[in-house]
Amino acid sequence: MVIEFSKTLNKKEVLNTMQCYKDSTNYSEYCKIYDEVVDDSVKNITPKGYYIITDNDNYIDNNCEQVIFCLVTLGSFIDEEIKRYFDNNDYLKGMMLNTIGDQMLFDISNSLFKLLQKEQSDNGINLTSRIEPGSSESSIKFQKTILDMINEKESTDITITSGYMFSPTKTLSYYYGASANIPPTTVDHDCSKCSNLTCPFRKYNLIIKQGNESHRYQVKKGENLLNVIRHYNFPIEAYCGGKKVCGKCKVKLLKGNIELSDEERRFLTDSEIEEGIILSCFHNIDNDITIELKEEAATSKIQTDYKIGNIKNPKYKLLKIDGIIESPDNNKSAVELINEKLVANYKYSLNAVKGLSNIDNLKKDIYLLSKNNKEILRAADNEITAYGVGIDIGTTTIVITLIDLLKSKEIGIYKNVNPQKAYGADVISRINYAIKDKQNIQTELICNEISSGIKTIVDKYELNEKDIMEITISGNTTMQYLLTGINPYKLSISPFTTIDLSLNEYLYSQLFGDNLLDCTVTLLPGVSAYIGSDITAGFYYSDLINQEGNILFIDIGTNGEIALKTKDDSIICAATAAGPAFEGANIKCGMGSIDGAICNISLVDDKFKYDVIGNSTPKGICGSALVDITAQLIDTDVIDNTGKLNINEVVLYKDEQTEIGLYQEDIRQLQLAKSAISAGISVLIDEASISFDDVDKVFLAGGFGSNLNITNAITIGLLQKELKDKVEILGNSSLGGCVKYLLDDNSSNNFDVIKSKCKYIELSTNMKFNEEYIMNMYF
Repeated sequence: MVIEFSKTLNKKEVLNTMQCYKDSTNYSEYCKIYDEVVDDSVKNITPKGYYIITDNDNYIDNNCEQVIFCLVTLGSFIDEEIKRYFDNNDYLKGMMLNTIGDQMLFDISNSLFKLLQKEQSDNGINLTSRIEPGSSESSIKFQKTILDMINEKESTDITITSGYMFSPTKTLSYYYGASANIPPTTVDHDCSKCSNLTCPFRKYNLIIKQGNESHRYQVKKGENLLNVIRHYNFPIEAYCGGKKVCGKCKVKLLKGNIELSDEERRFLTDSEIEEGIILSCFHNIDNDITIELKEEAATSKIQTDYKIGNIKNPKYKLLKIDGIIESPDNNKSAVELINEKLVANYKYSLNAVKGLSNIDNLKKDIYLLSKNNKEILRAADNEITAYGVGIDIGTTTIVITLIDLLKSKEIGIYKNVNPQKAYGADVISRINYAIKDKQNIQTELICNEISSGIKTIVDKYELNEKDIMEITISGNTTMQYLLTGINPYKLSISPFTTIDLSLNEYLYSQLFGDNLLDCTVTLLPGVSAYIGSDITAGFYYSDLINQEGNILFIDIGTNGEIALKTKDDSIICAATAAGPAFEGANIKCGMGSIDGAICNISLVDDKFKYDVIGNSTPKGICGSALVDITAQLIDTDVIDNTGKLNINEVVLYKDEQTEIGLYQEDIRQLQLAKSAISAGISVLIDEASISFDDVDKVFLAGGFGSNLNITNAITIGLLQKELKDKVEILGNSSLGGCVKYLLDDNSSNNFDVIKSKCKYIELSTNMKFNEEYIMNMYF
């Protein structure tokens, strides 16, 4: 088999190999020469790969039944160009092209490995790491055997000298063992077996252990440990996105040489340092290391609560007619005859028409699935089942619910932590990473998570994928951008221009890149860069536009979204960057609402009493507990009105391995977060020219709001005291809005009305907000 590869270029790697770095005095000169060489010579290089699969005739001494022989080459042109440069005394260009060739050759050999690995794994076959002639595992003379065997099947222009050197010189030969009886490998070229210790492409072994599993990778010198962990999609908390300011990306060093800096040590306790805990973002790999990651925490506390109300006009209906009369004297189609019986002019989907064609006797009962009283989606001679999927993509979590569209009933639910969390706890961190990331890793992660979640539910309830008719998705604007692969750059800079906030429908395959489902996917509409469809879905779920009086809608999280529906039925909206403190980020012992998190605290007889999610050993505190403990300490004068903690620390829990406390910097983070929310509320009240006493009701949405002790929230100044007896907990209103959209007739029209009533206020330029923000900083 012969394969033509596209040329791969990596300027940074080539220059670094030539020991030229950004801070080098000759960096600009080398960059210029690199560009000239690429323009002059690289365009005519033709990378090719060859491989054949044959029986293992004692080529490999192990359990492999087969061997795959490989050759990769850049062709003769690059040899001629290098020689031309040197003949013209242009030595730097010659060396540059030679290094580009080495880098390209190594990259295409790795590309061939990935191709072979996927091809074989699809057939249940695993590969060994590559074996190279000239290494300790194989004689250099074996290069001729590989070339001869490949030339028997494929005609190459490659020759070999009596010294077993290839021409063209930029050619590599190697081979793999292949068998279903060997474990899979993640390592192609195992540098630990190579005798060339000065190789510029030499990599180090990184072993990652998690639970009972162990994975080995080879990593380039200087690769950041956090980046490597994220690259291989291991779950890790990196709330600051790797900026070395949150102290959350903890891993345990089991083997290897790593030194802690003073800056890193301030994030770790003495017991953690003694245990071998390090922060992965602080370390670039320069030797073989083994680390251990904590196992993924359970997701028991992820907010999934919502209620399915009385659906007066269902979107989907099951219709039944007692057949149609077929006659040679009647040239009307089955569709026309059915519409006559229904006394309606329905349109029929292709699936519905196919279903009719498969009914043997059209004179008997016919079942029809209708949508919005306008379209027939399915037709059959027996009962039809129809399901919908609602998805709430939160910054921290993702929840997927399966709905029986004809019974208006939830069948099952899937919930997990948003896998994008490894790239930051807040949307700005994720936007900043996405801007630099040409591979759209966050898009890939969320699409894979959604596809996996849907498949998990479908398999669990043994459904037919064809019975899923529609998917509805809500999320903040950044989450929807990252889902669809839209560049989010403009969301991070004033004036925060959005590309498209309208309600959009896509095919499942168009959005997720696979054919698991054959249905439409609806992305609900947003209002602005920071009032997304998760909030408009909440408006819809709570029937906000039909509520009487002045109604506050508050969703507290990393982004604090606030809205005020006034008596004149306008909706004033604002968003405030509360920061991730409410999600447990930027808090020394903080964590999300997952198993092990202390979720509420009370002070009884000078002792703390608390509940732990999952009834497990405490591992940290989540946002609601942070509010509780702060309120308790304010009431007992341990914290004064400026936020000063009058003792060094407050220890909530301590055992041999864990110490959970509240620290001065935690209180400062909470002050910033709570002040942003309360100031935003004040601005909307002022904008509507009403007082807090004029507010009739407060809808509190989202996971944080559902677990919030309202009295404690008022004590710390998160909510104003006038609102205390007016709060109504909505639960996951974003998910509830998705479900309501699936079930309600012509639901898209309701979103048009909602959007038309919304008026967005930008708080970052609002003088009133700045004044309130400073004033509300105090307790």
